[in-house]
Amino acid sequence: MNPLFRKINIFLKVNEKTIDSYFNANDPAPIYKRQLSLEFEEYIMNHAPSIKRYSAVTYKLTCVNESDKKFTDPLVHAIRRHFSLKKSIREAEFKKFKRRNSPRWQYVAG
Repeated sequence: MNPLFRKINIFLKVNEKTIDSYFNANDPAPIYKRQLSLEFEEYIMNHAPSIKRYSAVTYKLTCVNESDKKFTDPLVHAIRRHFSLKKSIREAEFKKFKRRNSPRWQYVAG
């Protein structure tokens, strides 16, 4: 299998005690709109350094109780939103870089 297309599994425990550690403590938004914490982002990036552009990343969420399942959807939504936003920012930066560094030829008709 091509290493670029490797499947990456990230295991997370989700319950009432751990859910707040995944989100920014200073964000007053409701849980489904909160930003991820820097520590959680670092955890994901450090524990999955082999993630490439076309890697399939699967989050394996473990719930202790049935009532903990209510936290899974907001967490998955926040993770997707966070990394989609980071991707958009990187793409915009790259477009700006290309515009700045592309040769501009001016032809003078004469």
